[in-house]
Order: sequence, then C-alpha cells, then structure tokens
Amino acid sequence: MKIKKVIFLFVLALFSACASDNDEIVPRNLGDFIETIPVPNLGGVIAYAANSEGRDDLNYIFYYPEPGAKDIRYYEAINASIDPLDFSQYRRQVLTVENVFGGKLARFVRDNNETERWCLVTYFLNGVLQISNPILLKNRTQPTQWKDNLAIDYPRPLNPFFSWTDFETLNNDVYFQAIFETEANEFVSGTYTEEQAFSFYDTTNVMFDINLTTPENLKVDTEYSITVMGVNQTDNWVNLVIQETFVPQNLAEYLAVNTLNNSQKITAFGLSKNNSSNDAAVYFYPMANARDFRYYETESLAVNKDDFENYRRKYLDSSTDFGAQLRRFSRGSTEEAWSIVTYEVDGEIFISEPIKIEIKSNATLYQKGITTIQTESLLPLFMWSGLGRNNDTYLTLLSSASNDFISGFFVDQERYQYKSDYGVIANINTNSLPELILDDEYDISVFGMNENHWVNLVIQNSFEAK
Repeated sequence: MKIKKVIFLFVLALFSACASDNDEIVPRNLGDFIETIPVPNLGGVIAYAANSEGRDDLNYIFYYPEPGAKDIRYYEAINASIDPLDFSQYRRQVLTVENVFGGKLARFVRDNNETERWCLVTYFLNGVLQISNPILLKNRTQPTQWKDNLAIDYPRPLNPFFSWTDFETLNNDVYFQAIFETEANEFVSGTYTEEQAFSFYDTTNVMFDINLTTPENLKVDTEYSITVMGVNQTDNWVNLVIQETFVPQNLAEYLAVNTLNNSQKITAFGLSKNNSSNDAAVYFYPMANARDFRYYETESLAVNKDDFENYRRKYLDSSTDFGAQLRRFSRGSTEEAWSIVTYEVDGEIFISEPIKIEIKSNATLYQKGITTIQTESLLPLFMWSGLGRNNDTYLTLLSSASNDFISGFFVDQERYQYKSDYGVIANINTNSLPELILDDEYDISVFGMNENHWVNLVIQNSFEAK
C-alpha cells in the first residue's frame, strides 16, 4: 500500500508540474502569462474578425503571422462587458486554424458559438510576445455583410483599378485588399487603404501593406481573386466582405492577338436553371475540333453589347449535355449581364452573338405541355404554346431516355415534325437522322428564346415512338 501511495503522489506531482506549463490543460489567463515574460508589444499582431457568410454562429478570426512568428495563440474573454485591456479576463482557447489568401494570412475558426465577447491573438516574434488589439465579436448585433459586387476598371490592361461601396454598412475605418492567384492559390498582394479604392500596383493611397517585396505584374489569361474587408478600427470587427474574381485582358485584346473567323457564329443561348433564382447556364454547340472554350461577360447590362472591350473572361465550370452534342457553362450569380462564348478551331477564333443574361428580370419558365401526334409511323409531330413569352425561335432537342442525342432543330413555328423541313431555320445535327425505334421512350425539349438568345420558356415531355 505504501508503494502504491508513493507512485500515486509522484504521478500527481508530475501531472501538476506539466499542467502548470501548459495552459491547454490547465487554462491560465493572459494576464498571468504576461507576468512570466518580458514586456509584450500590444498591437504587434494584425488581427480582426468576421462571421461566416450566412452563419452568425460561425466566426473567423483572421491574423497575419509575420515571418518567424512562433507559438500562435487565441484568447477569449467570458463576455463583451469586460475592460478589453484587462488581460486577466482572457483565457486561451484551442481552435482549428485555416490558411487563407494563398497562405499569407490564417484564421481561427470559432464554430457553433453565438455569444459575443472580446478576443485577441498572440505570438512570439524575436523573443517578444506580440499581442493584437482586442477584437469584439459582433456576430449577433452587427453580422458581417458578404457581397460580390466590386467595380473593376482597367486603365491599363494589367493594372486593374478596384472600387466599391459600403453597401449600407457603417463604421468602416479601413479597407484591407487581398489578391491571390486562384488556381495556384498563390498570394499576390495585401494592402490597406482608407479610401474605397485601390489600383494595382499603385501605393499612392496605401496606408500600409503586408507585401515583403513589390508584387510582380499580373498575367493575362490567369484568374485572380480579390477580397476586400471593411474593418472598424475601434473594435477590429469586419463589417463588410466583398469577394470577386477577375482575369486581365478583355475580349477585344484577346481577339487582337488571334485570328478571328467571322464566317459563322457559335450557336449559344442562356437560361436560368429550374427552381433557382441564382443559377444560370449558357449552352453552346461546339463545332468539330473545337477547343479552348471560353466564357466572357460584361460588368452589367448598361454597356454597349457590341463593344468587345466591355467583356472580361470568367472561369466557369463547363460540362456536356444532350449526349455531348451541347456544352454548358454554369453561372452562379444574380447579376444580369451580356455574355459571349468563344472557342478555337484550327488556329482560328469563333465567337457567339451577345447573350443577354436575364436571370432576375425574365427568369426561365419550366413546364410540361407538348402535344405529341403520331398519325404517321415513327414521324411524331410536336405542338406547343409559347405562352406569349416573346419567343422568336424555338430549339427542339430530341433525345433517348438515356440522354443520347437524336436531333436538334431551330424552328420559327410552335410545332415541329420529326424529319420534316417545315418551319426549320437551322440545326445542330452532325449526322443524318436515325430511325426511331418502335415503342422506345424518348424525351423532347423545346427551348423558346428571344432575340437576345435568352430562353424564356422550356417545355419538356416524354413519349413512346408509335
């Protein structure tokens, strides 16, 4: 019994000794920790906080770890009513850490906690404890507003000028702009301005930056992301976050260094996806040997749609549909704009007519309602109503039940008969039409579109060939 007691006391003493040096096990307040080290540097860490987009119980505490920073910690007070400079009120919390902005900054992730309170970030640099200015988490009383509206102008092709508004948020004292290369996830630039504008790379209005060297020039055909944060310097809370992607070089500049083939336009049209007010698709028909599919878009509808200088490339997801006879770009935005599709065939560039994205003002209507008349064997006649939606033309797409492409015809009538030329004005068929198979099931889709190549109406039905 004496031996067991001695071992127990030894283990207890060892645990207590370790715990006193590890505030992850036995939390110490920051004030006690400061008393054991040399004089700290208040304000030595750049840090601020925001809530996640759409969630006020998920907070991000952003910080800039200077090269050589060690032992990075997050401290939090019990509530928001303390004296923010009373460090005895802060206790260390262990949170998940994520790298952001190409790894130049990082953030603590504070999940499932709606309580507002003061917090701060610390680390050691060259043996000195650096402490951020206190941050007040205001996720309930003033949740961060997330936007994707940023004006981007190009006084020179590779020197974009960014400007923005406060979107009715208040108390934005300083704005942080972070730019990084999207695909490579490489940091490019981080600057602070008091003005709602920044020109890459002009430091005239830059009050501070975190760039170790002057950023290199931007590159054409490379997608970049910019994030702007509006910060209240009194409590270091982020009131506003604006995120946008951009690609230097407009369509006119792209065509100026390539050979444009204007002999025929790319067949392309846009529509809003079914049951979605945010998502649109731009379909196009790729000619044989087409490659390098590109999507260009204007900043808004309030521009000259025929001026290619107004179109900027956007990197959108692209996929095939209708048995790979068509391709589509998927667009996730409620903003209306003009768009153009391009691709290359044998060293020449082909382009579409401008497409008007009317996702808010004229959302695509989806319904069933095609009448199928089969008085002639395996030559179905399809009839429908345009419902007064200002449809100039209709694209009829016939496919098998397994989505294999059968035929695609543009007609100027509210009817189409398989293998008939009546009302046909164009087609996207590459082979002669096959014979339908008796009693097999097929799908018919009719796209009614206006003169701006926007689909007002989609009507879909299935039928058995008779």
